[in-house]
Amino acid sequence: MNRLADQASPYLRQHAHQAVAWQPWDEAALGQARAEDRPIFLSIGYSACHWCHVMAHEAFSDPETAARLNAEFVCIKVDREERPDLDRIYQLCHQILARRPGGWPLSVFLDPHSLRPFFAGTYFPREAGQGLPGLIELGDTLGRVWREQRAEIVAQNQALQQALDALAAPAAPGEPSPLALAALDMDWDAAVDREQGGLKGAPKFPQTPLLMQRLEREARPGAAADPALRLSLDALLRGGLFDQLGGGFFRYCVDETWSLPHFEKMLGENGLLLSLCCAAAGHYGEPRYAEAARLTGEWLLEAMALPVGGFAAALDADSEGREGHYYLWTREQLASLLDPQAYGLALAWYGLGQGPNVQEQPGHEGRWHLSARQDPAAVAEALGLHRKHLPLLLENTRQCLLAARRLRTAPGRDDKLLAGANGLALAGLARAAQRLHRPDFLEAALACADRLRRDLFVDGRLLAVFAGGRAYQAASLDDLAQLMHGLMELLQVQWRGADLDFLRALADSLIDHYTAPEGGFCYTPDDGETLIQRPRPHADDALPAGNALAARVLMRLGHLLAEPRYLQAGEAALRAGALALSMHPLSHASLALTLQDYLEPPELIVLRGPAGELPAWRSPAEAGYHPQRLVFCLANETALPAALAERYPPSAEVQALVCQGRSCQAPITGLADFGAWLGAGGGDSAWSLP
Repeated sequence: MNRLADQASPYLRQHAHQAVAWQPWDEAALGQARAEDRPIFLSIGYSACHWCHVMAHEAFSDPETAARLNAEFVCIKVDREERPDLDRIYQLCHQILARRPGGWPLSVFLDPHSLRPFFAGTYFPREAGQGLPGLIELGDTLGRVWREQRAEIVAQNQALQQALDALAAPAAPGEPSPLALAALDMDWDAAVDREQGGLKGAPKFPQTPLLMQRLEREARPGAAADPALRLSLDALLRGGLFDQLGGGFFRYCVDETWSLPHFEKMLGENGLLLSLCCAAAGHYGEPRYAEAARLTGEWLLEAMALPVGGFAAALDADSEGREGHYYLWTREQLASLLDPQAYGLALAWYGLGQGPNVQEQPGHEGRWHLSARQDPAAVAEALGLHRKHLPLLLENTRQCLLAARRLRTAPGRDDKLLAGANGLALAGLARAAQRLHRPDFLEAALACADRLRRDLFVDGRLLAVFAGGRAYQAASLDDLAQLMHGLMELLQVQWRGADLDFLRALADSLIDHYTAPEGGFCYTPDDGETLIQRPRPHADDALPAGNALAARVLMRLGHLLAEPRYLQAGEAALRAGALALSMHPLSHASLALTLQDYLEPPELIVLRGPAGELPAWRSPAEAGYHPQRLVFCLANETALPAALAERYPPSAEVQALVCQGRSCQAPITGLADFGAWLGAGGGDSAWSLP
């Protein structure tokens, strides 16, 4: 065994028995490389990554490959979910050196003294093929280059460092402008795929932050409906990205038609997509969005819940050594499980009437990954069914197939507890609990918050990971922002003083240890490990940018508590990203949401009074979809911090206290009057979209 055997990460332990002399990223490994003047082979991946498994099986498990790597390099393996800071930096280095986006596995060869890479790639086979050099050949070549061309490496690394410094240099703070929202509208119109949904081309990623921004934009008073947004949302739910039987979303689809995904399921992405489904259900009022939210929430509770609260990091793409094997079907398998009527329904509904959609995948010829693109009325008519009977028949068919699938060998699960991903999961579950009236979803969200506070909040600081019985690794900006977002969403569904205290402590830690001198936040804390770059990200990737999400939560928390410190920190982060938003609006959609809050502060409704009377007031306030409305229910029995208790004193009858920004209205004291106020558009009638 190598040095990974005692690591907490399940991904690292997967490599512990390989002949490659893997070491974790620590001072022992880095010091050995410096002392021996040997370059570092840095391999970054994660447990659910299919091509990481392929490279491990083909190359890292091969004795000859391992011997050659061990001879030339100090080999270091990193779990990107444990060290997103390293992954973010070296993915950027790959993009600079290779002039194309990276991915996983990420393979980087470092100067041991500066830790700057002199070569970077992603997947490499053992031997040359598929237009790629073999890892043995590549390792021999790079070892020789290190020994014979040191001056050229040093010169290249200096140029690389200059590029990294330039990219991390803060832009001059800008004044947030509504013109950026108009620019985002135009960029969306140019980039959206009006035939298949999502952005043009392949592969197809869900682009969840962008879709959330478009949905919030459309929900504002006076905004026109956007057919391309509906098409994109439906593509996520009806195509291969969504697990039609078990719920939950895969990471992305490899083709332009949303047919075939890479089959890993990631916790953070699913938490975010659950929130999106709930928002779409509230805005459009159509059952398919609520159904997708239900199935995804149930999948989280069934497949991802950890025994003492919180959720696992990911499900593997592979089972029985093949990608997607757990999820694929043949017609013969369906016929053996279903009666003739249900079999005919399955063929029509799940698209098995056409050719197999995974026929080019070795070992999976003649198999289908299920989608549900069919029109319900057309399916019912073709099968001679009454449309009102279709939902029950489909649910019975789904349950039958799901029960059979559960008998298969399930994909592996990475049981790490990740702070940020769990923050997004508890946000989605809290909203699903409110939207779908599911107490079990709320119970799971509350347990998740309790677990994170108990196990990952140590001495006033958030740690990123709990695994192997211990918490470790300083939280990133994303971890803090995502968990703060989750707690803010949870407080709106069920107020608990402990959650508010936790949220405030996280906000204070963020401001104290992550604030950049010019405003906004750095990705790593001021007392963290010194790396070759300290990023200040404002652009979204699969998840919202940490600066954008943190700024929005801070401003909302500042309005709730009337706390200038939070408002100022959030506004400074928005100004720090204003230039990037104006230049590249499509990749800064989450920052655009923060800009909308800045230009038009959210409508804050606090319902204060006897606990038994509050639900009758909450229900109409939360009906529909109002992204610019925050609703908090504070029972008289609820203990509040002094500042809040003074603003919202106990009341013998329920009062609705409504504020927008720094302006508040007189309390509304009658339920009928409150309903009339809501029916008139509430405060919305006086606030126009910029």
